[in-house]
Amino acid sequence: MNKKTLILTVVFTLFLSSIAGAEINQNAGTLGSQFLEFGVGARAIGMGEVFVGIADDISALYWNPGALCRLPGKQLTVSHMMMYQGINYEFGAFGMPIGDNMAVAFGASGVIINDLEARTADTDNPDDLFGAMDVAGIGAFSMKLGPLGVGASVKYLYQSIGAGQTDVGRDGDYLGTGLAVDLGVHYASDSIENGKGILAGVSIQNLGQGIVYNGPDGFTGVTNALPLIIKAGFGYKDIENNITIGADINIPSDNDINLHFGGEYLVSKMFAVRLGFKTTTINDLDFLSGFSAGAGFNFEKILVDYAWVPYGPLGLFTHRFSVTAKF
Repeated sequence: MNKKTLILTVVFTLFLSSIAGAEINQNAGTLGSQFLEFGVGARAIGMGEVFVGIADDISALYWNPGALCRLPGKQLTVSHMMMYQGINYEFGAFGMPIGDNMAVAFGASGVIINDLEARTADTDNPDDLFGAMDVAGIGAFSMKLGPLGVGASVKYLYQSIGAGQTDVGRDGDYLGTGLAVDLGVHYASDSIENGKGILAGVSIQNLGQGIVYNGPDGFTGVTNALPLIIKAGFGYKDIENNITIGADINIPSDNDINLHFGGEYLVSKMFAVRLGFKTTTINDLDFLSGFSAGAGFNFEKILVDYAWVPYGPLGLFTHRFSVTAKF
């Protein structure tokens, strides 16, 4: 990294740090569809979710649709996140370039939870068990405009809360649907084609009116707002020295501003290690919970990635796995 680039990196990092303590509002976690805030791809997660600027694979469908136009070829990925309390989060996507300047991508993500306990009184044993599902289907388009990549994605959102096995206190499913739009802009310096250069990006996620729910007992037309998030980030890639580093800032509508720092080092052509850190509200309870780590294995056309993320005071760890195929 040359002196100019190093100075730019330090200045930008100090700028982000200076505003990290600002609060957006006091409504942390109060909006619906929280699964839309889960990052995707074990590679990005292992780097501390620093991917808005780097965004150099098919997971850009989530992080920054403006970067999809830089896909070197067709890519297919599936990702599995093992959370806590039996909750799993799944993501899958396919993307392909169209000519030299455009690309399209399609994907889906979702959380399915079973055996939730329902109670109508303060009892040790639940009255019933029920399930819930949050799913998003995604389609995106991206194109190059000079040094910039611009793109947008549309999400169809579907949510349901089951009535339970014995319908105690309920007599049917509660269903919700909605639409959301993501917008993204991505910049890559000319030198990046030679394996070294600056990457930067901005994305706005979950623009939309919210989820409209319908259900029994007159529960109709209730709207739940979506978690709007503004993300910005930059990265520096140096293939010759086997490093990629970056920093992101997230500005969510329902939480505090948070920063993300991370990087990747290629130990060999087949093996990479990653480390990241993010400043979130949970870090006030336990510093360790901000860290993440990961590793990747490159088998030419097949990439296998893993990420480990602790949840400090909860005494829990989450594990993320991704497999990506290149065509």
